[in-house]
Amino acid sequence: MATKTAESIHVKYLEIGLELVGESLVESVPNAGLALAHVKLADVANRAGVTKGALYHLWKSQEDFWDDLLDYLVSTHALFGMTELTGVLDGLTGEDSAELSLREFANVLFDTLSVSSVFLTRISLFSYLGNEEVHASFVAEFAGTLAFMEPILESTLAQSGRALIEPHTFTELTVALAALLEGLCLQHQIAPERTADIVSTEQAAASGGQRISLYAAAAESLIYGYTKSTSGRKAPEEPRLNTAVVLGKAEHRRSKKAN
Repeated sequence: MATKTAESIHVKYLEIGLELVGESLVESVPNAGLALAHVKLADVANRAGVTKGALYHLWKSQEDFWDDLLDYLVSTHALFGMTELTGVLDGLTGEDSAELSLREFANVLFDTLSVSSVFLTRISLFSYLGNEEVHASFVAEFAGTLAFMEPILESTLAQSGRALIEPHTFTELTVALAALLEGLCLQHQIAPERTADIVSTEQAAASGGQRISLYAAAAESLIYGYTKSTSGRKAPEEPRLNTAVVLGKAEHRRSKKAN
């Protein structure tokens, strides 16, 4: 029991460190990109309501704490993309509808990540790509996200009567969509007005249409740029997700995590 208590206290201080990392990224802090460097043991102790000496019982120096915090950040956010995607998909596909609009999915995905403190904390890892462990975690995360998303994209295109234009690949399309999402989410954190909806909820209600976020509109444009119609229709049809595939991938992800 004593060991578990010591471990829980250790994790508690590291979690406070992650909170401070996220805060440093949105405040006017010089060199905010080096977020871990702004997390001082004194600040962690103050936030935890303990003396600085209590933390020096766990870490011999400030540098030791930074090393531990970086390791913790990598281990807790290594599967960020897959976890967030699964959560959004679960929330959207809990209904009985057989199809899901890509715009609906894109809107909720952007709404979720653009205000996510977890996403913002993960951004701090970009400053440490020279670290082998950090670099490996991003490689592993992308491989997992790619394996998760490719079948969903493939079924979405097939259902919408579209196919990739050769020599483009699903990997290229996934990279483009992910980079677009991360960039817009970061812009939203900096200044929300930069990522205003193309069609707002109010405008959609007045016209009887559908809200279209900036990410949804840009994602559709990317998909149309990478694909061609196979149905013979001149006007592009709005892509739709096959929820059977979506739910299957989400359930597979949960099973792997449980095992």
